Amino acid sequence: MNNTERGNVTFVDMMISSFQGYQLKGNKNGYGIDLKGIGSTMLIDGAGTKGEFPFQNLLANLGVFGIPVCDIYDIVWNGFIQKQVPENCTTWHCCGGYTDHDINCMHQNCWT
Repeated sequence: MNNTERGNVTFVDMMISSFQGYQLKGNKNGYGIDLKGIGSTMLIDGAGTKGEFPFQNLLANLGVFGIPVCDIYDIVWNGFIQKQVPENCTTWHCCGGYTDHDINCMHQNCWT
């Protein structure tokens, strides 16, 4: 998908919305808009800045989309080493669960 619009939704909107929610949740996946109150609909960025009105950034508003954000260690650890979905993970391959020792082993291939 390039940055052309699909029903007024762009790839950039989806990425901004997802990444801003990831940042607001402390660099963790799973941020969602709380529609019970107006508070989270007023937020316009991952720092928690409030806008002038709800959903000010329209589809780029944080939490409208929730594409999981992974680092390479998430992908290697969960996808190739563990080969299973960790308990309570709703964003597999992006679940974390690895330690500094595991990262060193990924670099040094110490599991063989």
